[in-house]
Amino acid sequence: MNSEEWVEGLWPWVRAEHRPTLAAAWGWLGARCRTEGGRRLAPALLLLLSPLNALVIPCRPMVGSCVNFQVTLSRQGVAGPERVRLAVRAGSGVQALRCSGVQGGSLEREDAPLREGLTLWLDAGAVADDPLGSAARVLGALLEAGGEILRRKPGPGART
Repeated sequence: MNSEEWVEGLWPWVRAEHRPTLAAAWGWLGARCRTEGGRRLAPALLLLLSPLNALVIPCRPMVGSCVNFQVTLSRQGVAGPERVRLAVRAGSGVQALRCSGVQGGSLEREDAPLREGLTLWLDAGAVADDPLGSAARVLGALLEAGGEILRRKPGPGART
């Protein structure tokens, strides 16, 4: 099944009122995907991450990766915006979450307001065979990295 058939297979599972938004998001992101792996994973990411208002954008390609996305989860906190950014990559035979530097503190600090430099490597074969399962791994890594942001009460005037 190619990426277009995969997208067409998703439509019956999307509520009618959400189809225009998902179609617009896919139209924008799909046109910017450089690889078939990215085109297969993108619709599943959009579908699973839409309730969180997460942003999915292409990022700079990396040698050996067939998927190159940056996923950002954000919300307004007391001291301003709080964000978690996760680079999503895929290569042959790898599945790991790597940290290449954390802004605002170490991963062990519970009060770190912003996490940067997190990279989730997915297996390229898993992305091709099970894009929804791969998107679920991205969701899990994003929720794990952004757990403290989601647990804290939003600041006054914050949009939830």
